[in-house]
Amino acid sequence: MSRRSSRATRSPSAPPPSGSSPSAGPISTGRTGVESAVTETAPGDVPAPLAVEVACADDVGGREEQQDRVAVFHSDDEALLVVADGLGGHRDGARASAEVVATAEEVWQGLDRPFDSADTLLEHIRDRAHERIHSFGEGLPSPPMSTCALLYIAGRRAFWVHVGDSRLYHFRRGEVMSRTRDHSLAQVLYDRGEITETEMATRPEQAQLLSALGGEDVPHAESGGADLEAGDGFLLCSDGLWEVIRTEEMWEALVAGDLPAAAAGLAGLAAERGGPTGDNVAVALARLRDPQAEDTVGLMAGVGALLTAPIRLTRALNRRLRPKPKGGR
Repeated sequence: MSRRSSRATRSPSAPPPSGSSPSAGPISTGRTGVESAVTETAPGDVPAPLAVEVACADDVGGREEQQDRVAVFHSDDEALLVVADGLGGHRDGARASAEVVATAEEVWQGLDRPFDSADTLLEHIRDRAHERIHSFGEGLPSPPMSTCALLYIAGRRAFWVHVGDSRLYHFRRGEVMSRTRDHSLAQVLYDRGEITETEMATRPEQAQLLSALGGEDVPHAESGGADLEAGDGFLLCSDGLWEVIRTEEMWEALVAGDLPAAAAGLAGLAAERGGPTGDNVAVALARLRDPQAEDTVGLMAGVGALLTAPIRLTRALNRRLRPKPKGGR
């Protein structure tokens, strides 16, 4: 597979784990390809690949330490998005989540072996991150752990894998096509019909995870995939965002004209709603467009009633993006 230029963006507050070198975005580098994701075909056999636009942001919320990490790596028609949430009740949660992002970056930059498929690429990131977190946590009284949500987009296909309660949402024309299942006791109660999806965010069982990277047990992970259409959007986030942001507001961010500003505004809005004791927040956005189409944002909005929806988020963005007073959050 031909090597191509690529770009990487980290959230501003995410330092590299100890022993690794900082990555400054944008960067240009060759990397290993995923052979089955983009195959050689004769012109006209398949539609042209969709262009992908990505952005990410985070906010420390009401906590003293940022233990969430988020990054996006992308070329013109491929992207790798990662969100990781270090478990706050464990030592070195920030380093654990940073190891997930560092592993994803190494794979994207082509520092690892070739991969036969997108599934094996994501599984390798997950398994290697688990091993690295477990390795540096050996001997600690409370081993560090992290959740993760990974999304790889190539051409007109998307692939994802997740562990824990960091989520991935797939949107199409304002509707949630799918969301990942949390590996938490609250998700179990929801699956049994004992609580509603809205109640999941406020139940104490939400903090009781059933799987995470870095522990003694091999993490339980789930994967998925989808064919893509122009106008599709993805949102990956930590629980600090999905617990306080409605899916309609997630969609509003995806159809905003300025995607990086929308990501920053969404993270800030989640932190604002979380209040002085709110959780860390991390979010990554991706939207797909036909490179030859003139108005992808309008296409994504689709239903006429949704065309006015971004106004609410725009107002929130304006509030969050105003210069902060000296000493303020």
